[in-house]
Parts: sequence; structure tokens; C-alpha cells
Amino acid sequence: MLRDKLLSHADSEHEVNLLLGELEAKGFLSDERFAQSYVRTKGQRYGALRLKFGLREAGVSDSIIEAELAAFKSTELQQALVVWARRFSAPPTSIEERARQERFLLQRGFPPGTLRRLEASGFAEPDLS
Repeated sequence: MLRDKLLSHADSEHEVNLLLGELEAKGFLSDERFAQSYVRTKGQRYGALRLKFGLREAGVSDSIIEAELAAFKSTELQQALVVWARRFSAPPTSIEERARQERFLLQRGFPPGTLRRLEASGFAEPDLS
């Protein structure tokens, strides 16, 4: 993304490559820091699948993505509960409402079956011990 923005202002692609290489060598650019920041901020609203997609779109390598999402995945059910509770005031009472709530969680990048897992926990904070 940064590379594309710089290309529109630079005289040549070579200049952009040199600049990005220099910034990375000095530690001003880091995919790891970007991924950490992205997961920390977007992880408050989205699940691991959506975060993974966003990081891939930004050009972050798969190894960095997996490393950053490893810790997030351990608390994903808790995060799904927080996201679900912001949107819905009660568990689903009909098939249509259940489908709506499931779609909501899927669209935010939570894996299929998350609503079932929340229902199994009684829509309470899951025990992590």
C-alpha cells in the first residue's frame, strides 16, 4: 500500500524501492509492528478470519500473520461474545434470528459455529483455565 502511494509521487520505481529498503533497514518500516498494531486495533471488532484476510491484502507474509494471530485465536471466543453483545441484547429465539446472528458473526470473520459455542457457554465469559 505504501509502495503504491509512493509510486504515484516518484520519478521511478527504482527510487521507491531504494527508499523503502532504506526505511526498512533503519527500522522505520516493519511488517511485524504493522501486524501487531492491526490485530490489536481491528481485533476489537473482527475475528481471526477477517484479520487474516486484511493482513494478506496489506501484503504481510503468512508466517508473520500466523505468529500474530496465534495469541488472538486463544481469546477469539471471548472477543466474539463482546462483539455479539454489542449488537444483540438476547440469544436467538427463532431460526430466522439465529441465522441473522450467525451471519453477523461470520461477516465479522468469526469461524462457523461460533454462535453454537457461545450458546453452549450460556453467553457468558468462557473459562480459559
